[in-house]
Amino acid sequence: MKIIKLSLSTFVVLGLLSGCTPSAELTPAQKKELNKFDTSEIKEFSNQLHQAMNEDELLFYAPVSIENAKDYYEEAMEAEQKDEKLAAYLAAKKALKHGYETKKLVKKYLADVADINRRMKIQNTKEIYPDRYEDFLDDYNDLIKTIDEGKTSEALEDKKEVMAEAKDLYGDAVVFRNINKAKLILEKLEDEDLDELVKKHYEQAQNLYESSRLRIKKEPDNHEMIEDVSKKTNEFALYTQTLAQDVFNFRALDKEEQEMYFDKLHRRISELNKDEANNTILPYPIYEKIDRLQEMNK
Repeated sequence: MKIIKLSLSTFVVLGLLSGCTPSAELTPAQKKELNKFDTSEIKEFSNQLHQAMNEDELLFYAPVSIENAKDYYEEAMEAEQKDEKLAAYLAAKKALKHGYETKKLVKKYLADVADINRRMKIQNTKEIYPDRYEDFLDDYNDLIKTIDEGKTSEALEDKKEVMAEAKDLYGDAVVFRNINKAKLILEKLEDEDLDELVKKHYEQAQNLYESSRLRIKKEPDNHEMIEDVSKKTNEFALYTQTLAQDVFNFRALDKEEQEMYFDKLHRRISELNKDEANNTILPYPIYEKIDRLQEMNK
């Protein structure tokens, strides 16, 4: 995941601009500790907050808690009365502690969400389906915030739908990365009306693409299977395109050109015969030429 490092001063400025500073109060037990409180501890807390935001990644794992900790820290820095400083400082420490607890829960309960996000990054899903991937990230962050707000059960319920959509997106990304070449070829054939020239092969290529798409979607991490079906799907689509172009080119020939076309084809095949000078295969039909060449090469 990409973590943006931010200084504490940045958050202080943002907090002042927003004007949304919480108010903290001391409990009776905390008031007894007031005389022992050294306000220098507040400045030392800034280092903890900085580490939490950056090295410990609580900006990602506990955004609500880190925001609360930051706001209470600002309140502690700005308060004039010692009791107000202590109350805000203790509230900041409590919020930060909660943030670390949230991080543990997020790593425990959203490990599968993090894993599928990792796999989607490998497939460059953001570049393939930017809107859908952005929606997934929004949902992922919402789950984290819900846990950070103390509503873990609600987050786990919402996670079911998020994971279902994530798996669908991931499967589509794997399909795109592996057999989109075949899809583009078939679309091009249809756009150029070349599919009508090779109806049988075009239908076979379409069926092969669809069956491969479903297999890849079902097992997007079966790399051996994906490599095999992708190779077959892309190559057959390419062959269908080649065949369609050959038919198109041949139909565009006039009668004299058709004669020269077949003459050239026969002679090119005959050149494959290493003993053509003494044992020519030129006079034979194309398929018989091929049979004879195969027999010679045994």
